[in-house]
Amino acid sequence: MLKKSSYLVILIAVLLIVGCDSQPVSPLNSKSNQISGETKLVKSVNPGTTKELESGDVQIRNRIMVFEDTANDNQLSGMRNIVFNHNYNKNKEGHCYGTFTITTDSGQWEGDWRGTTTSSITVINAIGYSLDEREKYCEWTYSFSNLEDLHNGTYTAKIFYDDRDEQF
Repeated sequence: MLKKSSYLVILIAVLLIVGCDSQPVSPLNSKSNQISGETKLVKSVNPGTTKELESGDVQIRNRIMVFEDTANDNQLSGMRNIVFNHNYNKNKEGHCYGTFTITTDSGQWEGDWRGTTTSSITVINAIGYSLDEREKYCEWTYSFSNLEDLHNGTYTAKIFYDDRDEQF
């Protein structure tokens, strides 16, 4: 009998450990949670600073732009303000990064983003948190395929709830 109860205690301990290490779950209010949309430049608020180095590399700092995001989920449709920084070489390839806020009908998001520009595409990955429901966060992947026109792109996103108990 003692041997059976030891196995039961070990099984319960394993289940508790696995349960405590759970990943965030997708919200119930998002239909398929496969959000897709389009983004387009509305205006440039501040050109920031641009510096061309002797090597031909270019640095852009603190450019502020406003984009309109339109998605199949109203939680992510709205006006997105970004602070844009970019380092690229003479072939216009390099890395970009910055911060953003999105104001939608259902609330506001803020976060950070990073991206890479190649000769054929710019891909940006972002993560942001809902300012209205702090346990809700979103991951976006933006794609700008026409490098001559970085004002229009598409994106996919997923919203998650971080439901882990913070009281340890």
